[in-house]
Amino acid sequence: MRVVIVTESFPPDVNGVAHCALQTARPLARRGHTPLVTAPAVADPAADADAPRAVVRVPSLPLPGCPRVRVALPSRRIAVATAARRADLPGARFPGRRTGTGLARIFASPDVFVRTGPYETFCRTVQEAMASGVPVVAPAAGGPLNLVDHGRTGLLVAPGDPDALRGAVAAPAAAPGTRAALGPAGRAAVEGRTGEALGGEPTGPYLEVLRERTAVAA
Repeated sequence: MRVVIVTESFPPDVNGVAHCALQTARPLARRGHTPLVTAPAVADPAADADAPRAVVRVPSLPLPGCPRVRVALPSRRIAVATAARRADLPGARFPGRRTGTGLARIFASPDVFVRTGPYETFCRTVQEAMASGVPVVAPAAGGPLNLVDHGRTGLLVAPGDPDALRGAVAAPAAAPGTRAALGPAGRAAVEGRTGEALGGEPTGPYLEVLRERTAVAA
């Protein structure tokens, strides 16, 4: 299968997104698939020598104040690079960039949302699917462990177990009642996880320590 991975960061960058993109491409290549990575251009032209397959670099600019972070610029290179791979997806549509209600409508349309990568921490995509009322299947590792109550708000599977993943994906399809229950339960579980609410969480432990110190000093 020909697979396109469009990422905002890729090695030699060192961050979670770059690592996740690389670990997605490597297993595909080992299994005989042909992943194509598109990522912002970097200064070192030899940076992709160890990449598992071809990497298309699009024009980019350094982020002001943090030049090691490159921001991709609009480019037709992605469209050109992906055009040859569309033949593997008969009937598939590539709607391009979507935002707002249009993106929300697309996100809420699948029967099930599947997250396979085991290296996520915050795992925003799983939260977005749950908020959209879509049943979630995710690995029992990292961020999903804090989000998914197995069997109630979604399904967790052992990382790296393709048979378990297939079974979990098939379960909601085979049992419409399960799918109908997981979606609303998942939405209810993340309704309170707004940016405003989560933004204040990191200060909680620090404030608690300060209160304890103040009490001891008094």
